[in-house]
Amino acid sequence: MMQMIKEKTSRFFKSGKKPAPPNTDAEAGTDMLADLLHMTTKKPEWKPHRAVGVAFINFIAGHETTTAITTAALALICTNPGAKARIMASAPDHDGTYTQTCIKETLLRPATSFSLSRIVPPANANADGAGEGLRVHGYAIPAGTAAGVHVPIMHQNTEIFGLDAVVFRPEPWLEGWDEGPESR
Repeated sequence: MMQMIKEKTSRFFKSGKKPAPPNTDAEAGTDMLADLLHMTTKKPEWKPHRAVGVAFINFIAGHETTTAITTAALALICTNPGAKARIMASAPDHDGTYTQTCIKETLLRPATSFSLSRIVPPANANADGAGEGLRVHGYAIPAGTAAGVHVPIMHQNTEIFGLDAVVFRPEPWLEGWDEGPESR
């Protein structure tokens, strides 16, 4: 990937580094890298190495997220016979509406596999001021311990996210649920 970015950047600068005419489709470029390279013709502080760096970081970050979401969507669809059957039935018509609803529903499930760790503060920093460290559901956690919540498990808390928090149910998106999950 880095080689492709370098080659495209080299071609851009060999072409004379001409800015695209303002307010035209050409100004937008053909992709993000083209947009970033054109930025070097408009802003002197925007150096070529910065454009290349931003493109590379966005590729790495974007591909990780896209891979996680795609994998999660496929897993959820394939383990949900109703959703899978509905997508298969709509495939001959090339109608991706239900597939899009499955992707939206998948996005409600965070694509993380780590906890949100924090260091347990000393007793005088605890809100309850009770003893050294922290007590959670009857368990003592000493001060200075890294403790965290596994994000996917936290999002399955039915007290916060409703009784169907763990259910893969894309149908509300078809019922005009575009404003988000808070109406669930």
